[in-house]
Amino acid sequence: MIDPRDIAEVAVAPLTTPDHAGRTYTLTGPELLSTPDQVSLLRKAHGRQIGIVDVPLDVARRQLIEAGRTPEFAEGAMHGQRHIAEGGNARLTDEVHTVLGHAARTCARWAHDHRAAFD
Repeated sequence: MIDPRDIAEVAVAPLTTPDHAGRTYTLTGPELLSTPDQVSLLRKAHGRQIGIVDVPLDVARRQLIEAGRTPEFAEGAMHGQRHIAEGGNARLTDEVHTVLGHAARTCARWAHDHRAAFD
């Protein structure tokens, strides 16, 4: 989980200074969080119950197709979901700090700062 504000700030850096020419950054938040971890932080920030619904991949694929997506799109989306479920996205970098000079914002801060959006 990475705060979109961090992504935006890092995106500005190559546009405003020459220090980033030819560089590629892999941006992450400061902590590895599972979906239950993220939901727990949202619950705390919003002071109410928030649930998780585990949608089986075959059901999600079918729903995407029924919503008008192509089977190829749906299969690509399911490939991404399998990759995440198998830990393929479990990676942390310090590249937000490298570019901005400060640590990436936490998910708890994002949840707190955006609690009004969930009212």
